[in-house]
Amino acid sequence: MQYGATIPFALAFIYDESEDTVAMSSQEEQQSDLDDQDRIELLRTMRRIREFESEMQVRFADGEVPGFLHLYIGEEAIAVGVEQALTENDYITSTHRGHGHCIARGLETDRMAAELYGKETGYCNGKGGSMHIADVDAGMLGANGIVAGGIPIATGAALSSKMRDSNEVAVSYFGDGALSQGAFHEAFNLAGLWNLPLVGIIENNQYGEMTGIEDHHPAESVDDLTVYGEPYGVNRVQVDGMDVEAVYSAASEAVERARAGKGPSLIECIAYRFEGHHEGDSEFYRDEDELNEWRQKDPIRTYPQELIDRSVLTESEYEEIEREIEAEIQDAVDFARQSDQPAPEAAYNGLYSDNVNANESSVPQSGDTEELTVREVISQTLGEEMEQNDRVFLQGIDVAGRGGTFNTLEGLAERFGEDRVRNTPISEVAIVGSGLGAAATGMRPVVEVMYSGFLGVAGDQLLNQVAKMRYMFGGKLDIPLTIRTQNTMGYEAAAQHSQALHNWIAAIPGIKVVCASTPADTKGLLKAAVRSDDPVMVFEHSGVYNRSGPVPTDEYVLPIGEAAVEREGEDVTVVATQVQLWNALEAAKRLESEGISVEVVNPRTIDPLDVETIAASARKTGRCVVVDDTPLSFGMQSELSSRISEEAFFDLDFPVQRIGIDDVPTPFSPPLEQEVVPDDEDIAETVRKLT
Repeated sequence: MQYGATIPFALAFIYDESEDTVAMSSQEEQQSDLDDQDRIELLRTMRRIREFESEMQVRFADGEVPGFLHLYIGEEAIAVGVEQALTENDYITSTHRGHGHCIARGLETDRMAAELYGKETGYCNGKGGSMHIADVDAGMLGANGIVAGGIPIATGAALSSKMRDSNEVAVSYFGDGALSQGAFHEAFNLAGLWNLPLVGIIENNQYGEMTGIEDHHPAESVDDLTVYGEPYGVNRVQVDGMDVEAVYSAASEAVERARAGKGPSLIECIAYRFEGHHEGDSEFYRDEDELNEWRQKDPIRTYPQELIDRSVLTESEYEEIEREIEAEIQDAVDFARQSDQPAPEAAYNGLYSDNVNANESSVPQSGDTEELTVREVISQTLGEEMEQNDRVFLQGIDVAGRGGTFNTLEGLAERFGEDRVRNTPISEVAIVGSGLGAAATGMRPVVEVMYSGFLGVAGDQLLNQVAKMRYMFGGKLDIPLTIRTQNTMGYEAAAQHSQALHNWIAAIPGIKVVCASTPADTKGLLKAAVRSDDPVMVFEHSGVYNRSGPVPTDEYVLPIGEAAVEREGEDVTVVATQVQLWNALEAAKRLESEGISVEVVNPRTIDPLDVETIAASARKTGRCVVVDDTPLSFGMQSELSSRISEEAFFDLDFPVQRIGIDDVPTPFSPPLEQEVVPDDEDIAETVRKLT
């Protein structure tokens, strides 16, 4: 028998099997701060959610609502009880089944309906739809189509609250299936370690998509899913998720604990999903007897009668509430129907902010410079930004004390303290996801992922969260997040630690990508990244950390999206960045003695890419070589070659030549690595062939 078929919970204090009623004893005292008007509003909100969901169900079946629809019918008491315990300043993250959370949070049903209809008057201007409704002004940091995707983000909001001393609490709603995701464990480990004001709400509706929970979790945990939080030292509570006052009681206690600095809580709300995983689900996995048994506890059925029996309201008053809500939802549907579709060109709006601070160069006034290595510049620049803005903080593995794996943050922990230079566990999902949540709630995090090869561990947070949140939310959320990482080649570190992945990140719309190559570039681009209101990934390279050069001593900011001609030439253009830029400059110097004049262009920014400067150089010389540490197939060279050919085809004397890593992982053995990784002689030889 499915676990969901058994109504009597293993929670005697919540459900009294012998009396078949909710046991109120100690909970009555905890719930005493609810007055009759509060209870009526709880009922009204639950009824509003049910009516909205039922109406959307009909409109979806009629073909009016596009896309997918995941209904919250049956779980209304959870969201309503939890939100009653929160203030308007708190934060929540939601799930693909998030309409109930939105309505309980206070979002307007007309704009919600418009979003489900894909209209421009929706909360996200039609770019989010059912699974991604958000209202940042209401502290609603987004419904999320990725299971457990919102938990690290809520953790970051809790971190932001703690760092700003704002007394806000972050609540993350997620289903029982999220407990099997690494994101849950990384986030709650971090929350427990840092004692963050985070409350996790497990909405145990008996099914993970179409599979009962007994096939998702070991028998030892299926009766108490909060056990997943035990290793992280969180406060754990189980509650009847179909009893709105019991949920409120449990949530109130957890929220107050969080506000009092007593750390995170995990609340399992045991409930039931009356509809399928999504509309169109055949529901082959359960029978009518199971549904009927759970319907006896339907909060929309039991709570009105309870309030009537307790003389909180009359039957006629409840009927009036029903009529009012039905009219409201019909008005919401009419609003959605009558709203305009987004203009086609709106598809290109909202990807990035309009912040110009990070896009305007700051020209040094004195002209004074100092000789620094790239390694020294990173520490100096981040120190300057942290000095100027107390919302800037650093986090990552080994960033405090040691100053990062490559000693690029030396002295910053001593200077600013370990609250602003934060060592993290080895948890890339939590590092990036909490950085995102903190950035979305008032901070300017600079997070470090030790090697670019480790970015894949944080793949969902990068691909589906950092890159897409602003756009999916209609361009209404700034994400001033800087992610530092480094490419490595030539250090016999083998394949997993020796790769360059800036081309991969550049292929994800929504993240700006810069490549720091020289000391001066590093200062200007890093400052621009930290000041940007958009996510920026800064790729450093271990091969240039010890390279030195003149760095302006004045304020110096480079615009994101502007290439630089590092060396003027007449015969051949070489486009290169990071360590290959230094190889190109060395090759150009050698070729000059052979009578070949090489122009070297440094893209500096990969996305957005300054095609105009690069193509202008190619037109000038009529010959072009692109070299990069990414693989030849589908690497950065291919994209650059294509762009150059499109812009300068009739001015080129030869096809654009590509140099890169041969299509194999980077081998360990030094002679093998030297074989596949380009060097200055490879560049020189290719240039000679063009002349």
